[in-house]
Amino acid sequence: MISNFLQKIIYCPNCQKELSIKKDTLKCLNCQKQYLLVDNIPIFLDINLKKYKYLKNLPTENPFQYALHFWLYKKYIVKYLKPEPENIVLDIGCGLGHCLNFLTKFSENLVGLDIDLPSLIYAQKTTGANYVLGKGEKMPFKDNSFDKLISFNILEHIQNDTLAIEEIKRVGKNGATVLVMVPSLEGPRSQSKLKKLMHTEESENERHYRDGYYLENIKKLLNEKGIKVVRAHYTMFIFAELFTEFTKIFYTKKQKKYQRQTDLFKVADSKLFSIYKRFIPIIGKLALLEDCLFSGSKKGHALVIKGEIQK
Repeated sequence: MISNFLQKIIYCPNCQKELSIKKDTLKCLNCQKQYLLVDNIPIFLDINLKKYKYLKNLPTENPFQYALHFWLYKKYIVKYLKPEPENIVLDIGCGLGHCLNFLTKFSENLVGLDIDLPSLIYAQKTTGANYVLGKGEKMPFKDNSFDKLISFNILEHIQNDTLAIEEIKRVGKNGATVLVMVPSLEGPRSQSKLKKLMHTEESENERHYRDGYYLENIKKLLNEKGIKVVRAHYTMFIFAELFTEFTKIFYTKKQKKYQRQTDLFKVADSKLFSIYKRFIPIIGKLALLEDCLFSGSKKGHALVIKGEIQK
């Protein structure tokens, strides 16, 4: 059974009306459309459940908590998002739930949205958040539901990013904080072939519809759609970028395809990854130092944007 908290904020994405719950099914009281519940995850996409292989022998540690990006995510969640216990927080494109797991330190009212069911099943089993299968372009949440919203390296995966931004504004409350990170097109290695490594998959989960954004363009888009940009700057400079490219090379040597985040589980079982885990705290601190030194003056591999919803 899904939590009472989640029941209050979801609705039928087809007609925007209330849902009733009966066993493993959600039913719209207006259009009568039904939605399945799988492992207490509301399914708001038309998917073939038979093609999904349920995860076995799940790793005890989320491999993404050792990603270099995650060190920067945590920094800006604390610095810019500033979550508080009473906040209702949405992670758009939450994947394996590593950011929401970090956010459990600050709030209990956490929701993750993603289009990949295996990733959400893992996240549901390993974190203290609520999860929903749905698209960012048509979110199954009522208007004005969230106090804080994050979107980390997701907009480039969404074909209609403008519609997704409009949805962020709709489901966020007036004055809600929005924290966005996207790839930059202006960093010193923005045209590197290694940057695009693992970005050419045709699977819906990991497909890239664009390589990134120019700072002024993404600021203009957010402002025009009612999300006032409060802070915006670059991150992921030379050291962090080169290290990320190195880890991509290592991954593709071990596994040729990357179609969903659960694919990382195979690499996470390797001996080399266990060695990598020992050194990533040092690497992460160096990346944070680089970020502190250059985020106000240099162009980097990624953009960090803090916005405020205005209605």
